[in-house]
Amino acid sequence: AIMAVVSLIAVLVGVEFDRYKMASGVYRHGQFYARDKTEIPYHKDGKTATVDLIKGSDGGLTIATNGKSDAKINVAENGLASGDESTMTMAGALPTLLHPKARTAAVIGMGSGLTTHVLLSNPNLERVDTVEIEPAMIDAAKSFRPRVERSFSDPRSRFHIDDAKTFFSASQRHYDIIVSEPSNPWVSGVSGLFTSEFYRRIQSHLNSNGIFIQWVHVYEMDFELVASIVKALGRNFPDFDLYASNDGDLLFVAVREGKTPRLFLENFEKSNLKTAFQRIDIQTFKDLTSRYIGNRTLLEPLFAYAAMPMNSDYFPVLDLHAVRARFLKSDAEEVNMLRAEELPAMEMLGGEVHKPERLLPTRSRYFLWSQRAYIAAAIRGFFSTGRLEPADAFEPSILRHVIIAARPAKSCSDPVMPGLWLDSAHEILKFVTPHSSPAESDAFLRRLSKSDCYRRLDAIQKDIFELYSAAGRRNATQMAALAEKLLKNDKAPRDQDRYFLSAGMLGYLANNQVLNAQQLWRTYGARTLGGQTPDIMLRFLWSHSIYRDRNQNRTNS
Repeated sequence: AIMAVVSLIAVLVGVEFDRYKMASGVYRHGQFYARDKTEIPYHKDGKTATVDLIKGSDGGLTIATNGKSDAKINVAENGLASGDESTMTMAGALPTLLHPKARTAAVIGMGSGLTTHVLLSNPNLERVDTVEIEPAMIDAAKSFRPRVERSFSDPRSRFHIDDAKTFFSASQRHYDIIVSEPSNPWVSGVSGLFTSEFYRRIQSHLNSNGIFIQWVHVYEMDFELVASIVKALGRNFPDFDLYASNDGDLLFVAVREGKTPRLFLENFEKSNLKTAFQRIDIQTFKDLTSRYIGNRTLLEPLFAYAAMPMNSDYFPVLDLHAVRARFLKSDAEEVNMLRAEELPAMEMLGGEVHKPERLLPTRSRYFLWSQRAYIAAAIRGFFSTGRLEPADAFEPSILRHVIIAARPAKSCSDPVMPGLWLDSAHEILKFVTPHSSPAESDAFLRRLSKSDCYRRLDAIQKDIFELYSAAGRRNATQMAALAEKLLKNDKAPRDQDRYFLSAGMLGYLANNQVLNAQQLWRTYGARTLGGQTPDIMLRFLWSHSIYRDRNQNRTNS
């Protein structure tokens, strides 16, 4: 037996595991890193995880734990920013802009060190504590320098090798800012950093005007699991706002007391963040505020009626179900796109109001909302000037609808043309309406209605167009009346029922006619869905109708 053990030790000592296979995370993507396209300059079996640095041919440097990417930065000179950079930059920038006089901050999870680096751009901060359980992560992150230089060279930066729960339990420190960016919750042990109990502990370590930032991914996740996190946040913080840093990542901004602060242009212009923002395609204040999805008042009803209960140490639903969501390749990216839905529900129910924008929105590769806003501005420009500028906004599928909708007068004599024209008008209004102010929409719709095709629409088609028009102008009363009229009309196209129902419910809710919205759902919901699951807009409107009704009844009683 002793000889067998000795032989085994000898074999293990002589074995060198292939770091490319160890770093590849085959369990997640089903493939190995190619040696001719990838370098692995760092590989270490740490105390809690195996940590790797993977450098790709595009200049991207990724830090990974146990084969799972935790952060990627493009370190090549003039290299394009990665999607992760937008999240890490905004996680450090948002609290700086919302609380510019903050003195102390803590970051949960080292990652690349970029969030800490961005936080330290605030000269008012006196200390930033970065809490990381794995020492090898901090060692490996040095390779991201100079992109994360302040994390390592700024005397205000302190590293703490500790579990986050233990650190805050043992520490008596209080902070103005706490940012939580742990690994994905399907990684063993991480979901405990998304529980109600952990948030209660974090809340107690915030100063009276303190801000808490929570990163939540929506890739390899589902809506119910996101809801379980939101319920836990809502249990422990009086208010929160939600931002999208890219199509796959959310940032919740919660406060210890009162209401979440608003972003102000003055703070944006005075900050030292211009270069960092430009790198992630945020050129203007409007580009930044476009990442805003909504506040607690708007979003809580949507998440409150999700079937999944609040994530808790005692009922760890996130820990139990996150692995399944990853395996099934689920996603909840619809949450990020709520403001880009074709109906301006977030705005009409109390969210940010669109204002006319002179500057063309910056088009981000990692944020679909910005791409759609860019297209919307280009479409409005074409109908105003007749020029297809900028050309890259007019992809073939969009250009076809623009050309049809812009047909000159007296060109719709073919009987099928009015219907085609209306369909194309609807397709381009899906871009224009959610990304335009009421005044911009009104001007655009007036131009559309000058078409000969508009004059040749039949009565039902004109009602449909007027419904589109009412939505663009945010006229809730007309939306409700026209939508209900079309739902009742047996000759109206049933393939548009989802739009009619959504527009009608939104119109009623915007006028606080909650019972009318519910009645519309009860009457036409089953017919509209046809056994299918409702999309996020219908879920959003339905949940608001129930939530408001119950709150009104509670108030009246």
